[in-house]
Amino acid sequence: MPNQAKRIISFLIGIFLLLNLASLHAQGQYGFEWIRAYQPYIKIKLVKEGIYRIQSTDIPSFTAQNPRKFQLFRNGIEQSIFVSGELDGKFDSIDFVEFYAFPNDGLLDREMFRTPGEQAHTFKSLFSDTACYFLTVLPDSSAQNPLRFQAFTDSDYSNFSAEPSLEVLQQIVPQEDYYYGAFIPADQKYYLSEYGAAEGMMSGLIGQSQFKLFSFQTPNKALNSNAQVEVKIIGASDYFMSDPSLPNHHVRILILPDGVNPSILIDTTFRGYGEQKFTRTIAANLLGENTQFKVEVVNDIAVGSDFVGVSYIQLRYTRTNATIENAAVFELPKTQIASKTYLQIGNYAGTAPIIYDLNQRIRVQANKIGNTLQALFPYQSSKSRVVLQDAANLLSPISIVPHQFVVPNVLTNYQYLIVSNKQLQSGAEAYQTYRSTKYLTYLAYVEDLADYYTFGNFHPLAIRRFCKHVFDKQQVPPTFLLLLGRGYQNNLLKMNPETNRFNLVPAFGVPSSDHMFTNDFEGNSGAPSIATGRIPASNLQELNNYLQKLKALETNVDSIKAWRKDFLHLSGGSFESQQNEFRNQLA
Repeated sequence: MPNQAKRIISFLIGIFLLLNLASLHAQGQYGFEWIRAYQPYIKIKLVKEGIYRIQSTDIPSFTAQNPRKFQLFRNGIEQSIFVSGELDGKFDSIDFVEFYAFPNDGLLDREMFRTPGEQAHTFKSLFSDTACYFLTVLPDSSAQNPLRFQAFTDSDYSNFSAEPSLEVLQQIVPQEDYYYGAFIPADQKYYLSEYGAAEGMMSGLIGQSQFKLFSFQTPNKALNSNAQVEVKIIGASDYFMSDPSLPNHHVRILILPDGVNPSILIDTTFRGYGEQKFTRTIAANLLGENTQFKVEVVNDIAVGSDFVGVSYIQLRYTRTNATIENAAVFELPKTQIASKTYLQIGNYAGTAPIIYDLNQRIRVQANKIGNTLQALFPYQSSKSRVVLQDAANLLSPISIVPHQFVVPNVLTNYQYLIVSNKQLQSGAEAYQTYRSTKYLTYLAYVEDLADYYTFGNFHPLAIRRFCKHVFDKQQVPPTFLLLLGRGYQNNLLKMNPETNRFNLVPAFGVPSSDHMFTNDFEGNSGAPSIATGRIPASNLQELNNYLQKLKALETNVDSIKAWRKDFLHLSGGSFESQQNEFRNQLA
């Protein structure tokens, strides 16, 4: 058989496997269990970590509500809040809601991986950094007590010794290149659509004799206090070697205090694709005001290629309590055993410090005396995670809007499901009207599904959970799922954020496979439990064009012989010459 034909057959086998071997292990919950239909909600979007304040004037629809019953949710989990002026049961014009929040992370993505352990980390989402929070109100009749940060106002510092140090945890999580994870072994690599094997964003590739530098701000290090570093390296090549025991990667990681005097922390060899995690203890003298980590690939193995990437670097170090600007997140040790823990920070640059102890759920009154910040905490033996932010630098959400959830009807035995985007609403409704002449058809919009099933996150799991919900609850499961709108793979969204505005109905998997939305609702064959397809329309005109052709095909077959095909050949290729070669073979 000619080599070209072999390559074509191998490519087509790869496509078949991508569509049929992909499987997903669904979780037991659908995602909407936290929602109460009888409560009002406000949707809050944000992208930065810190303390947020929402004035009563920002949420006029809540000014008549009882603030003692306010609740805040993120990813279906209640969050603690501080509500100023709530004791009188009125949300007056000078009152506010305050809370600590952080950007979207990768916890929701975990459900998409074959096994949770195959996710490289949860520091960042595969899809978006935007986090969604929902503010709501319990009925006055409810006996439930919402979670609160309680005010702690003790300011008698005279009988306590200040904690001498703080612990700071920092991460660098590069978002430069994409590691595709598991693949089908063949003469060429064909990647599985399901997520696994540390798949996700990482640093740009580092090749033989190349290196990358990663810098941490590490001011005011505490003397004689060791630091800890955790590094996850991704093997991104697997050069063939006849002896399977020999390594084909050589990586060295060095630490450079203030960019000079490098010391080797890790010098390791390994083989193949996938993740390698390393932890090391670092002596205090190896930290500078700025500490760099140099990751390099050593060119001393007889291989033709050696590529790696950095998934993340996490550094924990101990610093003195001297000089903090006006915002910080740190852990407060409790080395001074007393009834209260005394925090003192010199050279504080702000004027009105606000402090939250996330572990004890308290809002601590802090004072600035001269240039020194002072605060007291109730004593507990374990460390506290503390957030410090000056009142002048409190954060505001990017959007605050009243919200009403659209609850899907899952009990009507729909035969045909359509999921579209509200940008295509008129076209989607026309398609629903046409399909309803033959099937009992339900139209849902992905924006509504995201709010109901994935906590406001625009995420492919919203569609999957919706389909699983309908599949489980209907007496007769639906037969068809149509995705009405273009979608982009998550790696394209991350590497080119401009594509987000074209991502109308999100894609699932890299390379994307729409079967992943509905596969394995019963059994684990990898096959879709609902016949699934997509019309990748980018606008209403494209959607209307398709609908008119569909109507012509189904109502007057003979009128379209001119453009009907007896066969449809699909080909691809990794580069232009290969694409031309495949196309010529199929011509």
